[in-house]
Amino acid sequence: MAIILRSNGEIEKAVKLPKKGALEFLQKIVDGYIEIVSTKDKKLLIINEDGKRKGLQVNKKATKLYIYGSEDPIIGDAIVVETNELE
Repeated sequence: MAIILRSNGEIEKAVKLPKKGALEFLQKIVDGYIEIVSTKDKKLLIINEDGKRKGLQVNKKATKLYIYGSEDPIIGDAIVVETNELE
């Protein structure tokens, strides 16, 4: 189950990733092409690849989870998943 972390601070819990069309589903949530990065607790964080260039809002909750969050903030909405949820 995926957790959606909105850049406005809202959290949407327990979203099941679809078996078909997962890429499109993820792209819709982050509003663009996806990039996958690691969290401090070995999960995956799916973010907008062009969030900085697009000038999206800093996502404070996702930044705290990001392995390099103290150096590089996460921008835009993000999705947290377990490593085994993506094929």
